[in-house]
Amino acid sequence: MATFTDLIVSREGDVAVITLNRPEKRNALRTETFADLAGAFQETLGDDTVRAIVLTGAGDRAFSAGLDLSQAPTGDDMVATVGRVQSLLNCVEEAGTPVIAALNGDAFGGGCELALACHLRVMDRRARVGQTESHFGIMPAAGGTQRLVRVVGLARALELLLFAKKVEAEEAYRIGLVHRLSEAGRALEDAMVLARDLARRPPLAVRGTIQAIFRGLNQGSLAEGLAAERENVARCAMSEDAMEGITAFLQKREPEFRGK
Repeated sequence: MATFTDLIVSREGDVAVITLNRPEKRNALRTETFADLAGAFQETLGDDTVRAIVLTGAGDRAFSAGLDLSQAPTGDDMVATVGRVQSLLNCVEEAGTPVIAALNGDAFGGGCELALACHLRVMDRRARVGQTESHFGIMPAAGGTQRLVRVVGLARALELLLFAKKVEAEEAYRIGLVHRLSEAGRALEDAMVLARDLARRPPLAVRGTIQAIFRGLNQGSLAEGLAAERENVARCAMSEDAMEGITAFLQKREPEFRGK
């Protein structure tokens, strides 16, 4: 694994763990952080031996408090940075490797947007989450206006976005913003349990399912999603994993999937 300025990237078997590592700044996001994230995801998403990724924050105060306003880009730099970050999060969402956000603490602004681009979200019961940009006279720029609507629905997303609400964990779970709640200090541990479970599942089927879902969503077309489904189901049906799954079922044993 490469080394980064604002991240720690590690491996636990088939699972890669990416940790935002600016705890003294509540893991606030700056230009270097975005560059590190691009490198880390390029490395892990391009590695066939990585079957799941967990994204979390260092310390216990914040997953990420959002954009580091003391080092925020401006003008043309802001437009260019926004474009790169949007492309990165689209890639994370569509690549097919399952990514789980372990919200070990608060996730505000860009931190919330990072979490929304992940496929599953596990949240510490003490944490809060929200698109809080309008408190500072700005607006979400990394997909928050789009992904939040998809996750919680238009009416609730408008309320959360326009009033920059900080949502407590129980409410976040109730409205479907996060998938699971964890007891204090256990978000990463619980996310790793999910990641290991996903890593044991057939990689081609997992990847194909994710790609079909998000191709349909992001291309805005049922036809696009169905086309992706057809392409991936054919690939899965002809795979060694499919034969292994069927054989294991008939032999009454657990399958061992190899991603082939």
